[in-house]
Amino acid sequence: MKEDFGFTHLSAGDLLREEQKLGGSNAQLIDMYIKDGKLVPSELIVKLIRKEFLKNDMKGKYLLDGFPRNEENLKGWND
Repeated sequence: MKEDFGFTHLSAGDLLREEQKLGGSNAQLIDMYIKDGKLVPSELIVKLIRKEFLKNDMKGKYLLDGFPRNEENLKGWND
């Protein structure tokens, strides 16, 4: 889809791992959830996705990989 239709691929997992590498409070929060075997809060994932969208001035087509994973993620996205 990326090559044939021009979508930008965004992986929720890749975004979370990149944020972990940056350190800071978000990295600590992500580490805590992953160590506990829980899903990272939707608000944080949506924030990271939005940051990527803003890098391209909210233009283009995106393929979101690994998000939403559940109803709570969908609600967080819609909010």
